[in-house]
Amino acid sequence: MSAALHPRERDPRQFSYGLCLVECVPFRGVNGFHWFRAESEAAEFLRNGIWLELSTWDDLYPGTRELFQEALRGRCTVSQEWLRPLEAKQHNLLVIWHGTFQELLEGADALAENALELYAESPEAREATTRDATPFIAFLRRSYR
Repeated sequence: MSAALHPRERDPRQFSYGLCLVECVPFRGVNGFHWFRAESEAAEFLRNGIWLELSTWDDLYPGTRELFQEALRGRCTVSQEWLRPLEAKQHNLLVIWHGTFQELLEGADALAENALELYAESPEAREATTRDATPFIAFLRRSYR
């Protein structure tokens, strides 16, 4: 699996640190889970990479890019320490979850618990014959867009 794949298309078993993003305009392209080799790569994506996809945002939502870049200045982690104040200043792009794929599989927080509950009722779970994570990954891609 190549790092050249879009972070949404990467396999979280190989790119284990994730972000779940929600933008204010549904179905524009960055909604959903994104996977990275490390938390620092996820932070860099929020600082610079995501804005390549959201090039029209500078006109639609002036200042959003700058707020993210300022919040991440000198940081290589994703944390509530800077997410909460950032989200208080803007609602255009939200990081609703960050953590490892293993934490998601274990239901380590409210979003992970909810995802597992929804998955248990999904067609992917009903068709799964093993404890392979592939059906769960397919569910995440389909359900969190």
